[in-house]
Amino acid sequence: MEPKEASFYRKLHTGECECALCPRRCRVRDGEYGFCRVRRNVGGTFFSTSYGRIVAANVDPIEKKPLADWMAGTNTFSVGTFGCNLDCRWCQNDTLSRGDYREFPDAPYYPPEQLAKAAIHRGCPSISYTYNEPAVFAEFVIDAAAAAHRAGLKNVLVTNGYVTLEAAAELYRDIDAANFDVKGFSADFYRRNISGELAAVLDSVKYFFSLGKHLELTMLIIPTLNDDLETIKHFIDWVKTELSPEIVLHFSAFHPAHRCMELPPTPAKTLFAIRDLAADAGIKQIKLGNLRIS
Repeated sequence: MEPKEASFYRKLHTGECECALCPRRCRVRDGEYGFCRVRRNVGGTFFSTSYGRIVAANVDPIEKKPLADWMAGTNTFSVGTFGCNLDCRWCQNDTLSRGDYREFPDAPYYPPEQLAKAAIHRGCPSISYTYNEPAVFAEFVIDAAAAAHRAGLKNVLVTNGYVTLEAAAELYRDIDAANFDVKGFSADFYRRNISGELAAVLDSVKYFFSLGKHLELTMLIIPTLNDDLETIKHFIDWVKTELSPEIVLHFSAFHPAHRCMELPPTPAKTLFAIRDLAADAGIKQIKLGNLRIS
């Protein structure tokens, strides 16, 4: 296919392109890529190098996204590309998030309509944009989600929520359900550990909630980094106050990965204490994930 011009950017008189997809707002010089590694300035025009170039595709239970309270018992056709706009030290999918099409120039291209046909062929009533951060292939998500709706399918976004509200208005338009991965609940934690801004994520979560679509939230609990119970209580209170106690909260155990191999797995007792905090606060559904209890 011909290179796909990106949406959500502006051309600068310097020849740079300023990306408006995520709050990072990269200013990208000619020939270079943004932080996400998949959006490139070519002669003053910005391109999405990941458009339709699916490098991961699987049939998953919807509960694996995780979505505990939406289309339960069904499978979802899950797809992802290379690239991410955050840099989590503990990333579970770093081969995708830090992957690079320059090293895999022959990655196949799938038109949006073909994705819908593939989901139907596999008996999946929904498509999930997941594995890496779907915001970095937003143009494809927007087109594929519209094609999925035309084919009678639902759309799921599994996201870090690091997107501008300008882009979110289009990205979320045809999304029916989402799980937002809130990494922690302090601005310092976001800056130090993932090179992002918490406030922008919370704004994105609130905006999605305001659209009346199905929303669930996940937090991976990492020993010594974001497992302070008082901070987690602030997060739970924020959910209850700014969103709803009906929101399903998923708290997952960390296991050593990527650049956090030195940290221990999350003790089960930590997740049980968090579950009790959330229940005492009035959260209706609390799910614990990745627990390994011997």
